[in-house]
Amino acid sequence: MWTEVTTENYFNVSKKRAEGYWKALKDNGLDLNEDLILKLPYTEVNDAVIDDFFANHQIDAVLCVNEIFAISCMRSAQKKGLRIPEDISFIGFTNGILSKYATPTLTTVEQHGEKMGEVAAQLLIERVESEVDYDEETYTTEIISAQIVERDSTVH
Repeated sequence: MWTEVTTENYFNVSKKRAEGYWKALKDNGLDLNEDLILKLPYTEVNDAVIDDFFANHQIDAVLCVNEIFAISCMRSAQKKGLRIPEDISFIGFTNGILSKYATPTLTTVEQHGEKMGEVAAQLLIERVESEVDYDEETYTTEIISAQIVERDSTVH
């Protein structure tokens, strides 16, 4: 069974990642089971809640909204005696330093945050310097493709 570990929908990014998870399930003929979604407060990692979730669910793959939640969940699964990735696999968003040094290393979705910042700054500069009057309906969308960085928390 697949599960998602996410935050309460404080931020649009959490909502969009959840929608992507649900779409991936649907596209692969799998049902969404709300009981297999663990929602945690964005501001804290609650190890007791995570431990309880993994103790009460049979899960073989986990998609986490960020690397902190992923590593906390990996630790909980390991305390339960599960081997990563043989018994359970983990993928997290944000390809930060924690992902590279976790044990095992964490497979991540690399979103190129630095590139996003550069593009956003360039769009803002262009808008400020433009002679065109913009209204609330005028906006530009730039798509920056993400990649999966495969590491030891998933079977390759």
